[in-house]
Amino acid sequence: MDNEEKKTAPAPSVPEEESEFSDALKIEEPEEKPEEAVEEKEEPKEKEAPAPKEEKKKEEPVVYTYDDPNLANIEAARAAFLKSYKGMGKWTFIPTLLLIAGIVLAWLIPGVIMPNDTSGLALGLSLGIVGVLLIVMLVLSFLKRKKTNAMMKDYFGKFYTYTDEYVFHGTGVTNLEGNIDSKLSKEEFDECDLYKDVFSVGSRASLVFKYGGKKCGIADAAAQIRGQKAALTVFVGKFFRAPNAYKGDPLVIYLKGNDRALPPTNIDGLPIIHEDKEMVVRGSNLAKKYFTKRLRDAVKAIRTDDTLVDVTIKIEEGRTFVLLGYEDTLMVLPMEKPFNPYPTEHYRADMKKVFALVDAIDGLKGPRKTLEEAEAEIMEESKEEPEAKPGKKPEEKPELPKA
Repeated sequence: MDNEEKKTAPAPSVPEEESEFSDALKIEEPEEKPEEAVEEKEEPKEKEAPAPKEEKKKEEPVVYTYDDPNLANIEAARAAFLKSYKGMGKWTFIPTLLLIAGIVLAWLIPGVIMPNDTSGLALGLSLGIVGVLLIVMLVLSFLKRKKTNAMMKDYFGKFYTYTDEYVFHGTGVTNLEGNIDSKLSKEEFDECDLYKDVFSVGSRASLVFKYGGKKCGIADAAAQIRGQKAALTVFVGKFFRAPNAYKGDPLVIYLKGNDRALPPTNIDGLPIIHEDKEMVVRGSNLAKKYFTKRLRDAVKAIRTDDTLVDVTIKIEEGRTFVLLGYEDTLMVLPMEKPFNPYPTEHYRADMKKVFALVDAIDGLKGPRKTLEEAEAEIMEESKEEPEAKPGKKPEEKPELPKA
């Protein structure tokens, strides 16, 4: 899942419209025949000198500041990979140059050595030389691809190792397991039941860990359905799941995003119990009482923008799913351009909010409570406030001074 500011295009200039009245400039002719008017020739206008072209300024390379050693290590790993990759160019240029030279010599040398050969030996020698050169080219190409894949895997592994150390440090996460090759299965993705007809799930860096004694998981994932002509992506981002102590009907909360958002496609059967400009909450009337103030506050803390495109949260008995839809600035690893730390910093802040949400779902406040205590507190918060007595206005809270 870099932030680019949207620029408003300048309004196009509106051309002057011709008069709608076709006879607006007509003059009535006098009864007497007028003198023939002498046509005045317009003097040729001097050609205006073309405006000097503005010289394009060279784009200066972007320089980022890395406030954490892990972020700096990501950029160092990227720069080392790019340097090595560019150095691999000789594996293509030099063999290609040798192949061209070999082909030329393969046709010239046999003719010089055997100018009067009629047996076809010279032609066979030429073809043999070309064949050997082609085999050498294929071997070198295979070795280059193998070497490149190894360098890329090493860089990707370092990228995720440093990212995980940065994102999960200080969050209470323990026993972190998984690497770049760890996969999220389609069956695991389908457990959230938020999307229809998913036929393919691509993933990488599927991690499992413990948070508050719970075994949780998160993975980079992209889910697709079959379109008329090609596969269509219905989700791309971070797929988080965790157990919970929730007892109640399922709740689905969707945080709205921009035009790049991909809302869940399998929730129309759940009625809408709350909607505003930021979110849509679906569930039964029985589930409505569990959407407490503490849970609402935890959800509202997660804000969508140009990096975090949208968020889908599903809460059901025993399981919580949080699907964070991220932009390519986070989901696509940097190669040629310097590593922009902002999306990763954004991801770290988002995960802290996700863990706070996990706590809020279990009714936690301060020290951890037992399941019975959590349920009792949730029921207490769900009680409606008493209505104000008629004729009496509720006390108005004094306005705080503006900063």
